Amino acid sequence: MRPRDLITIGLVAIPLATLSFAPSLRAQEPDDGCVSCHRGLDDEALSRPTQLFENDIHAQRGFGCVSCHGGDGTAEGPAAKETAKDPATGYIGKPELSQIVEVCGRCHSDAEFMRQYDPSLRVDQVAEYETSVHGHRLFEEDDPNVATCVSCHVAHATIPASDPNSSVHPVQVSETCGACHADKGRMGPYRISTSQLERYKESVHWEVLSVDGDLSAPTCNDCHGNHGATPPGISWVGNVCGGCHVVQAELFSESTHAESLEDIDEPGCSACHNNHDIQRVSDEFLGMGEEGICADCHLDDDEGGETSVAMRALMDSLVAGFEAADSILDEAENAGMEVSQAQFELGDALSSLITARTAVHAFTAEAVAEEVDAGLEVTDRAHARGLDAFRELRFRRAGLAVSSLIILILIAGLLLKIREAEAKVEGTLDSVRSFFFQAMTREGGAAPGDLRLAACAVLLELAYADRRFAGSERAHLEELIRRQFDLDATQAAKLIELADRERTDARDISQFTGLIVEGFTAEQKTVLLRDMWSLVLSDGELARREEYLMNRIARLLGLGSAAVADVRKEIGDG
Repeated sequence: MRPRDLITIGLVAIPLATLSFAPSLRAQEPDDGCVSCHRGLDDEALSRPTQLFENDIHAQRGFGCVSCHGGDGTAEGPAAKETAKDPATGYIGKPELSQIVEVCGRCHSDAEFMRQYDPSLRVDQVAEYETSVHGHRLFEEDDPNVATCVSCHVAHATIPASDPNSSVHPVQVSETCGACHADKGRMGPYRISTSQLERYKESVHWEVLSVDGDLSAPTCNDCHGNHGATPPGISWVGNVCGGCHVVQAELFSESTHAESLEDIDEPGCSACHNNHDIQRVSDEFLGMGEEGICADCHLDDDEGGETSVAMRALMDSLVAGFEAADSILDEAENAGMEVSQAQFELGDALSSLITARTAVHAFTAEAVAEEVDAGLEVTDRAHARGLDAFRELRFRRAGLAVSSLIILILIAGLLLKIREAEAKVEGTLDSVRSFFFQAMTREGGAAPGDLRLAACAVLLELAYADRRFAGSERAHLEELIRRQFDLDATQAAKLIELADRERTDARDISQFTGLIVEGFTAEQKTVLLRDMWSLVLSDGELARREEYLMNRIARLLGLGSAAVADVRKEIGDG
C-alpha cells in the first residue's frame, strides 16, 4: 500500500467531528485558548508562532489555531490543556510532512468554501502538487526532505503574493526556491546543481524584475510551474520560453536547429541563451567573432558559419544606416530645421531592426534580409530628408544675408527721418514744457499749468499700473483731459506726451501728488479721484496693482480709504 493511501485512510479515520471544521469551518478568533497558553511559553519554538500569526492572512480572515491543528481552543479549567488536545476533538498537533498537503487542501481544494473568501484563488493546487516532482517524492517515495505547502508559504506568517514582503511575491520567489535549491547539503543526495539562484541573479530576467520593477519578468515558477513544479525537458524548453517569446519560438520551431538540436539532446533555446543566467541579447552574439555564439558549433567555412556572418553583416548595415540618418536629422533639428516628420518615420526603421533581430531565429539570411531591406528603405529616405534640410538651411542663410543688408539700409534711412521728426517735435514740446513749468518756480505756489501736468502724470501712472496702456484707456484719458482742462485734441495729446516723459523721468509719483495737494481744493481732488476710478475701469478689468495704486494715490492726496470707498460705491466696479 502506498504512503499516500495510508495518509488518506488515517485522515478518514479521524472522527467526523474532527473533519467537520474543514470545508464547513466557521472562522475562529485567533486569540483563543491556544494563543493565550502558547504566548507565555519559554520555548520560542512554541511561542513564536503566536506572534507571527497576528499578521497571517488566515488570522485576518478570522481563522484560529484549531483550523489547521484541530483540538478545542475554548477549553478552560485545570484540565484545559488535556481537553484542548484530546484526539476526540480532532487534535492533530503539528502535522506530519505527509499531512500538510491534506490539511491545507481541505480548504484550498474546496471551490465552494474558497469562494467565500477569495473567488480568484485556484483550487487545483493539491491536484497539481500530486503531479509534481515534489508531490511524487512525497507520496510515492515518502521523501522526508521534499518541499510542501509550508516550504514556500511560511507557516503562521502567510501573506498574499501581492505583498512585497510575501515569500511568494515575484521578487522573493527566487530566494524562496533557493532556500532549498541553493543548499548543497540538501540537494546533494539528489545530484541537483545548486548554482541556479546565483546564475539567475546574473540574468537579464532578474535585472528587469528587481531593478526595472517589471513584475511580469520571469522567475522560477514562471518556467518550472507553481504547485506542479517540474524540470523542463528538452522538448519543453521551447514551449516554456515560447510562452513569452512567441514569435521567436515559432520561427525556431520551423528552423533546421529545432530538429538538429533535439537529435543531439541539446535543449533548444538554452543552447544559445543558457537557462538560468540568460543575458541581454546583442548583435555581437551573431557571427564568428569572439562573442559570437554561433562559433561554439560552426566553423567559418561551413554553411552555418557563413549564414551567421551574413546575418551579422545585414544587422550591422541596418544599425549603421539608422545611426547615420538619426545623426543628420538631429543636426538639422539643432540647426532650427523642421524634421519632426522624418524623425517620426525613422521609428519604422527601429521597428524593422527589432523584427530583424527576431527573424534571426529562423537561421536564414533571407529571413533577416527581408526585414533589413525594409528598414534600409526608411533610413535612406530619412537621410535624404536630412540632406534636403541642410540644403534648405544654406539657401535660407544666403537669402537672410541679402535681406539683412537691405533691411539695414532701410533702417538707416528710417533713423534719419525719425531724427528729423524728433527735432521738430522736441521743439514743440520744449515750448509746451516751458509754458507749464514757468509757474513751478514762481513764488506763490503752482500755476494751473503745473497742476494739469501733475494730474495728467498721476492718471498716466495709474493707466500703466497693469503694465499695459490699452487703446480704450488712452481714448478715455484723452477725453478726461480735454473735458477737465478745456483743451482741444491737439493740446490734450501734447499734454499727455509731455506728462508721460516727465512721469518716466520722475523719481516718484509723490512729486506730482504734492503739487495737487497744494493746488487742488477738496472738491477738485474728489473729481480727480472719480476720474482715476473711471480710467482703471475703462478697459473692462480691475487689476490688483491698479487697485493698490488707487489707494496709495488717495492717501498721498490726503483723502484716505473712505473717499475711495465712496467713489467706488458711486461708480461701481465696472
